[in-house]
Amino acid sequence: ATEYLSSWVSYKRSVLSSIDIKESNVGIFASLSQAQEAGKFADTYFATEDGKTLDTLTGSSANDLRGRPWYLEAKNANKTIITPAYHDLNTAQLMVTIARPIKQEGILNGVVGVDISLDSLLKGISDINVGKNAHAILIDMKSHTFLAHPKNSLVLKPTTSIAPDFTSDLIERAADQQQVVTISINQENKFYYFARVPETNWMYAIEMDANTETTHQSE
Repeated sequence: ATEYLSSWVSYKRSVLSSIDIKESNVGIFASLSQAQEAGKFADTYFATEDGKTLDTLTGSSANDLRGRPWYLEAKNANKTIITPAYHDLNTAQLMVTIARPIKQEGILNGVVGVDISLDSLLKGISDINVGKNAHAILIDMKSHTFLAHPKNSLVLKPTTSIAPDFTSDLIERAADQQQVVTISINQENKFYYFARVPETNWMYAIEMDANTETTHQSE
């Protein structure tokens, strides 16, 4: 599952990297449009350091996007970044933005970004068969929230909302040590296995019912 998630992200990043901003505005817009179709992005745009924007949804505009979190994060990190997930205001779909800074001769020219719906990806995760009374989960370690969970009401909620000790520190340690940990959820013990998704801030997890696993092992 982590390989599938990693390859999905890698492909989206590669399409983002293919956008050519060395052309005229017409050429840049064509490149943005091609990338949007290839990557199946919800939106693709280039925000310049002088406050202008080229956007596949709205065309050329004077919208100044330099203060947006994705712009500032990509600018400050000086590399491609993935934002925490958020709900789109218009569609209510779960989205992330991937953005990368564009430099010419070492000087920042702007930031190119793409908005991506996570709906199909997360449905694929929820459909993974990981065993009896077991579920696949995806966690955003940057925002410490659930991206995918068998209970939809927990999406974008903190991991500690289901158990105080379900902390990022515990998750990181368990992933580092490749250990299965036990956490009590609503007075029922659950086993958790964690694995990092390369090139992301995401952690893939499998939640297993402790009683089911113990019974299975004793048979």
